Amino acid sequence: MRYILFTVLSLLIFSCKSKEKIVDQSNTVEEQTNTSESWGNLKLTYSRGACFGTCPVFVMEVYDNGFAKLNGKQYVDKRGLWHLELSPAQKQNFMEAFKKADLLNKDPEYKSNIPDLPRVTFIQHDGSNETRVTGKENMPEELKALAKTLDQIIKSNQWVAIDGELVKQDDPNVNLDEILVQFKANTTLPVWFQDKKTMGIWLKERVSEENNSWIIGYKRSEYKPDEILKLLKKDKGIKSAEFNKKVQNR
Repeated sequence: MRYILFTVLSLLIFSCKSKEKIVDQSNTVEEQTNTSESWGNLKLTYSRGACFGTCPVFVMEVYDNGFAKLNGKQYVDKRGLWHLELSPAQKQNFMEAFKKADLLNKDPEYKSNIPDLPRVTFIQHDGSNETRVTGKENMPEELKALAKTLDQIIKSNQWVAIDGELVKQDDPNVNLDEILVQFKANTTLPVWFQDKKTMGIWLKERVSEENNSWIIGYKRSEYKPDEILKLLKKDKGIKSAEFNKKVQNR
């Protein structure tokens, strides 16, 4: 009898604890939902695409209650997901630039003949309706002004990480898109560059005929800077390799 009573009491205690745990989890989800809902409705999505170099790639969302969300993807100091409550000044600057941009009366696309420029895209959200405007250097000035205002907000140090990290910025005096290479005397350059075509490496310019130095480029989408530099330093046809300096006397 005592054994049966002990078993029943144990089951009751376990059941209560389980319910408490379920209630706690439910409250957590509810708090997260309320926080998201307090942002209001999505008002504008602003994004920048990739270029051949180190252009920032990100997607930013602005909500009508003055909140913003950022997804930093590439060449940004805020990588991953972040959120921000806009200050009164930021809200005012955004609303003024947004109204002047007048996205509803803009062309859907402003075409460009320059491939090595990042594509800027705005999406205005009005309930279930979306108005998309995209372009590069040929966008109207009021769209460029809107982009500049949003870029300034992105630079703010008030962002809070959701699932993101701060990334150390590259040395501004070093050009990670260019590598200064000194080839060994017995290296046949046409053959070497032909072999490296599949790696996305190309010749940019000669620096010195005397010591066989050249500046080469590479696809940043294929290799990280440190990876490509490591590969080149191990190459049997190369004597030395380093990133080119942006300020350099030649």
